[in-house]
Amino acid sequence: MPVTLQKVHKHISKKRGVVNALHEYIYRDAEELAQLKQERRKGRPPTKREEVLGQRTETEEKEFKIGFWVPDLTEMDVLVALKKWNGKWSGLSPVKFVRLVQGGEKKDSTFPPNGMS
Repeated sequence: MPVTLQKVHKHISKKRGVVNALHEYIYRDAEELAQLKQERRKGRPPTKREEVLGQRTETEEKEFKIGFWVPDLTEMDVLVALKKWNGKWSGLSPVKFVRLVQGGEKKDSTFPPNGMS
């Protein structure tokens, strides 16, 4: 995954598309999860790490179906605000957020998120 915000924006807008980038993010642990499953002896329960990775992926898949809450990286004002962001939750209020649904639809959202906003 790209390191800087500018590279993230370029990666999303030009190469992959937002939906593909989110898909890549959700399944970021797929290789490790497959390896853990392969290493596990037949009939043994999954390791704690395997359970955690599986649950996180499942949770993120569900969120993606109803709409993944993300900053709208298609707007330059948002990119500038994120670059200046102080790392605190309250510092995100000037940032425009959207919900990206699995089908690629972008829905406006509010800050802070509450349910389906």
